Amino acid sequence: MSEGVSGLSLGGAKAGDNDDWDESQAVAWGSNAAATNSGADSKVSELLDMQALEVKRNEEDDVAERLRVEETKAQLARAKEGMAKEAERLAAEKAQKEAKAAERAAGGPATGGRWVPAHMR
Repeated sequence: MSEGVSGLSLGGAKAGDNDDWDESQAVAWGSNAAATNSGADSKVSELLDMQALEVKRNEEDDVAERLRVEETKAQLARAKEGMAKEAERLAAEKAQKEAKAAERAAGGPATGGRWVPAHMR
C-alpha cells in the first residue's frame, strides 16, 4: 500500500482512517460554518453601519442641497432687484427723451424759421 502526501492513504489497509478523515472534515466544516455565521453577523453589523452611514450621507446631502437652493434663491433675488433697477433707469431715460422731444417741438426752429440741411446743422 502506498503512502500519499502528508500521511494520507491512497487505499487498502487504512480504509478505516478514511472514515475518520470524513468525520474530521465534517467537524471542520461545521466549525467553518460557525465562523461563516459569525462572519455573517459581522457583515450584518457592517451592513447596518453602511445603512447608518448612508442615512448620515443623505442628511449631509440634504444640508448641501438646502444650501445650494438658498444660494440659488439669493442669486435670483439679486437678479430681480437688478432687473427692477434697470427698468427704472430705462423708464427715466425714456421720460427724459420724451421731455427733450416735447421741448424741441414746443420751442420751434432754433434757426429763426429757416430750413437748414442736415449736413449743415
